[in-house]
Amino acid sequence: VKKDGKREPFDRDKLARAIGHATRKRDVPAEKIDRLISGVQRQLETRGDEVRTAQIGEAVMAGLKALDHVAY
Repeated sequence: VKKDGKREPFDRDKLARAIGHATRKRDVPAEKIDRLISGVQRQLETRGDEVRTAQIGEAVMAGLKALDHVAY
């Protein structure tokens, strides 16, 4: 659920592109990025059917902070 109330299905590729932009000039292995995306996706699946975009952002930021402080 977006801020304006619109609903959009979760898109793993969109998340991968966004994390890819954050880590573009960093030396972060693709396997670690894939694990981060999978971890975020698992967290969202446990929260239920509807997840707010802010919750997705928080999960991604926490993962980036642990993965690479500069990308965070």
